[in-house]
Amino acid sequence: MSRARAKVVERVLPYESMSVKEVLNTARGVSGRTYSEIADEMGIGTETVRRYHSDPDYNPPLPRVPELNRAYGNDILIQWLARKCGGVFIKTNEVRSPAELQKEIAFLAKEFSDVLRVHADAIKDNELTKEELEKLHKEAEELLIKCAEVVFAVKKAIQGNREGE
Repeated sequence: MSRARAKVVERVLPYESMSVKEVLNTARGVSGRTYSEIADEMGIGTETVRRYHSDPDYNPPLPRVPELNRAYGNDILIQWLARKCGGVFIKTNEVRSPAELQKEIAFLAKEFSDVLRVHADAIKDNELTKEELEKLHKEAEELLIKCAEVVFAVKKAIQGNREGE
C-alpha cells in the first residue's frame, strides 16, 4: 500500500472503538509486512510478534510501541494510542525552504476553508444533525492536525537556524 493510501486509512479508522488486537492487525495489514519482517526490524523473535497479534492475553509492552510503529511503516498504532488518551498523534516534518513553508501554509488555509464550508452548509437550516456534526468534527480535526504540523515545522526551522548560527 502506498504511503498516501496508508495516510488516508489512518485518518478514517474508528480508533476509539478498536481493541489493541484490532489495531495491531490493522497496522500490520496496512504495512503489508510479515511477522518475520516486523520482528527483524525490531530485533526480536518472530513468535513474540505473532503473539502480539494473536494471543488475547499477550500485548506489547509500552516501550515497544514506538518500535512497532516504525516497523509497520505507518502511524496507526501510535494514532490509536493517542486517541485512546484523548488526543491525536502529529508527526513533525522539517520545512527545508520558504517554498515548502508556503506550501504548508496553503494547505492550512485549505483546511480552514473546508471547516468554514462544512459549517456554512450545516447551519443553513438552523439545525445541526449528527451527520453534520461528524463532518464538522472531521474537518476541524484535520485543521487542528495541519495547524500543529505547521507550528512544529516552523519550530524545527527556528531551532535549525539557531544551531547554524
